[in-house]
Amino acid sequence: SVTCDVAGSGICLVVREPLSRGTQVQLAQRLPDRARPLLATGEVMWCESHRMIGRTEQRQLTKAGVRFLHLDPHDHEAILQYVTSHLHSS
Repeated sequence: SVTCDVAGSGICLVVREPLSRGTQVQLAQRLPDRARPLLATGEVMWCESHRMIGRTEQRQLTKAGVRFLHLDPHDHEAILQYVTSHLHSS
């Protein structure tokens, strides 16, 4: 999966296959400038598919919003620092 957005409470991912609301998932996502991935358990809160139309092709893009259920406090702090640093640099 590819991360679209991250916040202290959850993450938005581009996924290969649609996920059902309420599904629990194991996450291992990397933040820039951090060697160790964030490890978390999350719950799918929503999942939406969109058709993307480009110049030469069309494809389906599916995004899922996942709420963190279990996240190490150090990983949570790393997310908050990342989000805060990007808010100030925008």
